[in-house]
Amino acid sequence: MKPTLPAAAAMTTITHYLEADHRYCDEQLAIAETCVARNGWSAARTAFLEFDRALNRHLDIEESVLFPAFEQAPGAPAGPTNMMRAEHQQIRAIADSMQEALLANDADDFSALADFLHILMGQHNMKEESVLYPLADRFLAGTAGEVIAGMQNRHDRYGES
Repeated sequence: MKPTLPAAAAMTTITHYLEADHRYCDEQLAIAETCVARNGWSAARTAFLEFDRALNRHLDIEESVLFPAFEQAPGAPAGPTNMMRAEHQQIRAIADSMQEALLANDADDFSALADFLHILMGQHNMKEESVLYPLADRFLAGTAGEVIAGMQNRHDRYGES
């Protein structure tokens, strides 16, 4: 399934682009959770694979395109990206544990980890959407089009998901 992000040309801000990506990841996780709740293990693994690809694509876009651009912007604070990178590691670790629970057909473990991931990602996304992305829009205003194009290029490298 091809990611359903709006075209980069329609994205006018970094915030808009990355918020759309957050929503896509959330949708994919919800599909996997629904499949697990119905004991549809094959479908759950397929859905979770799409979530994991979308999640890692999103984190890669931030870490390889947005964060370096933000850190190089004159006057931009360094703290927010360092914190986000640390949280990305935590998110990846939980997703890896969820994959293990899926492979073991362990609905209880998967659901408990999903609950924890929802809390962590909810807090993480709130910080990005209310602090980091608006700061990026402000400090990268002159190069936002280039940054968005770079993010879309990185997104496109993942091809079909």
